[in-house]
Amino acid sequence: MLRSTYSIVAGLMLIASIGPGCAPPEADFNKLALAQNLANAGQWDECIPVVKDFLTLAPYDSAGHALLGRAFLHGTDLQLMMAQGEFNAALELLRVQRKTGKLQQRPLDEGLELSITEEMALLHFTWVSLYIDQGGQDKEEIESHLESCHTFIEYSLRLDAESVRIKALNSRLVRLEKRLGIPERIRA
Repeated sequence: MLRSTYSIVAGLMLIASIGPGCAPPEADFNKLALAQNLANAGQWDECIPVVKDFLTLAPYDSAGHALLGRAFLHGTDLQLMMAQGEFNAALELLRVQRKTGKLQQRPLDEGLELSITEEMALLHFTWVSLYIDQGGQDKEEIESHLESCHTFIEYSLRLDAESVRIKALNSRLVRLEKRLGIPERIRA
């Protein structure tokens, strides 16, 4: 499953680097706005088909991929791997679009990178919490996701050192690690 996620991201990276880098003119941005409104109302399951439909018209849209990732993460059928794949695609598209100078400048894109990194930190925290709640005990698996959570928390704090949301998640993470008997990390 992990290999297929990387294959998808690599494919998107290649397409984005040679493709238009932004949504084609026929993309219906009203669909993206509708999907965002559904997300804002907490209607994650209803958001998924709308944003998927938008992405068929605008496959290079980083905000669309990020929104789909959020819907997979917060929807009724928690789909962590799908969410992770969409967040990775959105971050890669942002990176390539910045590098090629094809980054879209829309109000929707403001703070997008921070939003994605916060959601990725939450995704890894959620994975560990669910894994432990279901009786998972593989220490390597737990530590790997905890490390990823820390990585995305640090990434988020580099983007916004005052992020209340990420500071709260970091506090929850420290409490979880204490509960698990994992030594406190030494920060540089």
